[in-house]
Amino acid sequence: MPGLQPAGMTTRQLLNRNSYVLAAGLVLMLAAAFVARLETWAAWLAWILAVVLLWAAWLSLRPGRGTLLSDAEIEQLVGSGKPVLLVLYSNY
Repeated sequence: MPGLQPAGMTTRQLLNRNSYVLAAGLVLMLAAAFVARLETWAAWLAWILAVVLLWAAWLSLRPGRGTLLSDAEIEQLVGSGKPVLLVLYSNY
């Protein structure tokens, strides 16, 4: 669908970038279907615990804040004669 994904991104890339969110959502929907059939407080509490644990895992697996450098700072670091490790990543 043209309006759902950023320009230049394939469906495979979109699914790859959002795989944890999609998998966690699927697990929670399947678990909610079983919990709705059981209709017990213990089952609902277990489902709520699963939601909290999946959310905590998502927060803990995210990288920290990145260091944004200006173009001039990057050129100064690269041109200083010392080895430089430049890491680019998406902080999703």
